[in-house]
Amino acid sequence: MNLSERWFRLLLRLYPPDFRDEMGEDLIATYRDRAVEALKRTGVLALAAVWCAALRDSLRNSLAERLQPTVAWRRGGD
Repeated sequence: MNLSERWFRLLLRLYPPDFRDEMGEDLIATYRDRAVEALKRTGVLALAAVWCAALRDSLRNSLAERLQPTVAWRRGGD
């Protein structure tokens, strides 16, 4: 699981620094919970599916966050 979490932390580097500062630890905790549950439930294949979903989501969402950052509304308190 340590290797899996380190891999996810690398994926977070795709996001802008402000996003990582605001959301990073919560995203890591959610990923860790999903990964542990998948491994317990179905094993390594389910964990691989979580890895693939994390990669897909990170590529899509990090690009969107860089193109149209949502920092303004998060830090603005709205």
